[in-house]
Parts: sequence; C-alpha cells; structure tokens
Amino acid sequence: MEAEMTRAKFSITKFNIPNILTILRLFSAPIFAIVFYFDTDFTKILAGIIFALAGFTDFLDGYLARSWSVQSNIGRVLDPIADKLIVIVAITMLIFFHKLEGLNIFFALAILMREIIISGIREGLSGQKLDLPVSHLGKIKTAMQMLSITILILSDVGYLSHFKIFGLVLFWISSILSIYSGYQYCVKAWRYLIQS
Repeated sequence: MEAEMTRAKFSITKFNIPNILTILRLFSAPIFAIVFYFDTDFTKILAGIIFALAGFTDFLDGYLARSWSVQSNIGRVLDPIADKLIVIVAITMLIFFHKLEGLNIFFALAILMREIIISGIREGLSGQKLDLPVSHLGKIKTAMQMLSITILILSDVGYLSHFKIFGLVLFWISSILSIYSGYQYCVKAWRYLIQS
C-alpha cells in the first residue's frame, strides 16, 4: 500500500514539474524586465542569467513532458505564451535601452511580427482539425534566438563587449529563420483554409 502511494506521489510530481517550469518561465519575464531596467553591469549579468535559464526551461519542460508522457492541456496553452513573452520582453528592453539600433531594429520587428502572426493563426484555427506543431526549423530558430539575445544582453558588460558582433550575427540569422518558418506556417494554414 505504501509503495502504491509513493508511486502515486511520484507520478503526480512528474506530471507537475513541466508545468511548474513553464509557469516559472512566465514569471521570469517581468522579473527580467525589472532587473534589466537598472542597467548596471551586475544587473545585465543577472538579466542574462535569468534569460538563459528561461531559454533552458523552454527546452527542459518540453523534453520532460514528452519523455515522461505527461503532456497536459495547461502545458500546451501556457508553453507557447511563456516562450513568446520572454522573447518579446527581452527584445523590447534591448530596443528601449538602445542595445539594438539602426537596421537591427528591423530584424527585431520581423521576429516580433512573426510571433504575433503565428499566435493569431494558431488561435484562429484552434477549433479546427489542423495541427500546427512546432517544426524542426522552428526549434532551431528558438534556440538561436535565445542564444543570440543572451549574448546581446551580456555583451553590454564592458569586458564582454567583443561578443556583441557574434550575438548580432546570430540574431540576424534567427530573424531570417523566423520569417521563413513563419512563412511555412502561413502556407500550411492558407492551404487548409482554401481546402475547407
């Protein structure tokens, strides 16, 4: 009997861990914004760590949910919101504090517009039978976004400034991948709408 209760408790814990990680990522967005706002070397490093951890939990919660077979409706709803929220907040703060300037703003806007458009398409088709899972290219895009934004945040610290060009190149590539993967989603959705 005790063994069964222990197993039950363990399965409940396994079920909750991916959702807890997703919720923590949701709360990390406003915390990141507050820390980033103070704009000191220490807070830049802390903001970079917060953003990097949020990016890691994006991978980890999905991996755990799949490997433990504990995917839930809560996770399906909150996970894409958490992903987009932390990226949108980070890009907004980078623009607001002039860490992204000139043509780099257009790359940033491309990422932001893509996220809004795809969210709208998914929301509009949520009651339909069309499934728009995250593609392999979309996963690469997300990983590159997270890495590039982390580097851009940290490169504003004096002794890490020489990493900024590397961060920008990754950011440009992730922007192009965002546009292309967004185009793929739009084509798939448009074909479904025409056929239906």
